Amino acid sequence: MSTTFRAAATDSATENFFGWPVTWRAEAARALGIRDDDLPAAISPGAAFPYVLQSMVEAMRSPLRMIVDIGSGVGGASEYLRRATGASVYAIEQSALAREAAKECFANLHQVEGEPTQTGLPGGCADAVVMCGVLSLIAEPHEVLDEATRLLAPQGHLGIADLYAAGDSDLTSEPNVFRTPQTVIDLCAAHGLELVEVRCGDPIPDPPWARVAARVDEWIERNCHERDGYEAWERDRRHLEEHITRGDLIGCCVVAAPPCV
Repeated sequence: MSTTFRAAATDSATENFFGWPVTWRAEAARALGIRDDDLPAAISPGAAFPYVLQSMVEAMRSPLRMIVDIGSGVGGASEYLRRATGASVYAIEQSALAREAAKECFANLHQVEGEPTQTGLPGGCADAVVMCGVLSLIAEPHEVLDEATRLLAPQGHLGIADLYAAGDSDLTSEPNVFRTPQTVIDLCAAHGLELVEVRCGDPIPDPPWARVAARVDEWIERNCHERDGYEAWERDRRHLEEHITRGDLIGCCVVAAPPCV
């Protein structure tokens, strides 16, 4: 794992944090018979989803032919964007477990083994590069943003959807760095990108999305509590819930683009 990540760097710890638990969502969706339009919600219970995802689509230049999703996990957000835009979506993920689960769930995504700082894709290839729930797990973001801007076509857009700090300053709470929208706007500017759109909302997903995600969480609680990685999954969930309950966080997306757009 790249040393820019705050999560543990050993292979076993990486899979406990990013691999096995995310595959449980795919397993739960199969067991519960969740499919079609509900499947992205089952797989990716992201902050303010799908509002921030649709907001990114609305802010980006149309048509979008190729989207690169950096740190795609099992691909729920990638699939939502694919369906919303009709674009070819290249899902960049370093966890082999997550990629295999994504292949089973979303056959139309292009699964690519790669790290956030080294995707292996050619420069200038993407009409849009997105990071959904990734930047808050990265302590030093400049290498990742270097790679994202390298991938952008001259009129491309970068979209960053995540949990953001609700206050006036960034919030570091291991394993996360929750940045303010202004911090992320400034980071984009440091990499030659101008703000196109910023939209913020409740950190909880929209009600239909949240109901599906809750069914999956309940299945995991019943069926995975004795598995390796469950404690890490539950600890991370409590960690986020505590911050949300205190009002520390918002769901937000920042969309930026080169000045020529």
